[in-house]
Order: sequence, then C-alpha cells, then structure tokens
Amino acid sequence: MSAELNMDGKVIFDDQISEMIDTLLSVRGVSMIYFTNGKASWMKAAGDSGLRSGLRKLTDRQREIAESIVFEHRSQYEVMVRYHMTNEEMFEEMTALRNLLADAV
Repeated sequence: MSAELNMDGKVIFDDQISEMIDTLLSVRGVSMIYFTNGKASWMKAAGDSGLRSGLRKLTDRQREIAESIVFEHRSQYEVMVRYHMTNEEMFEEMTALRNLLADAV
C-alpha cells in the first residue's frame, strides 16, 4: 500500500479505497459497465449485497472520488485538484467513504 505524507502531516493511502473495492467487486466486467453504461451504473453489479447497500449510501462526491481512484486510477492528489479539495476535506471524505464501505461488508 503506497502512502503520501501531506503538508499537514497526515498520511493518506493512495490505494486503500481501491484495494478495498477491488477485493469486494468480484463481479467480472464491473469496469466495463462503468465505462460503457455511465457512472453509478457499476454499483448495481457489485457482487456483495452489503457492498451494494454501502455504495448506495455514498454521497455523490464520495462516489465520484471512489470512481476516480478505482476506475480512472487517479491519485488522491489528482482527485483533490480535480474537485478543488483541501487536504483536510480529502482526508474527511476518504475516512467517511472507507467507514461507510467497511461497515457495509
């Protein structure tokens, strides 16, 4: 698991969410569904009912962050720039996203 140390000293794990979702999305072709059927359509194909339930609870911003990291292979820094987020906002969103998904499975 790679990590980057932010200016405020917080460690953010670039692939933490990606690894969690990759492990839980055991349905073949989920990436293809994301790229061909549009955003958010991939969530219906998640193989685990708990994961599907957790994914439905994500805010639009959290879903977009997860999609950017998992499917578009963007780093957390790139996501911060893309969505005009501070380090603190990114840390809070990643923590909330991780907790929602971890509680769902």
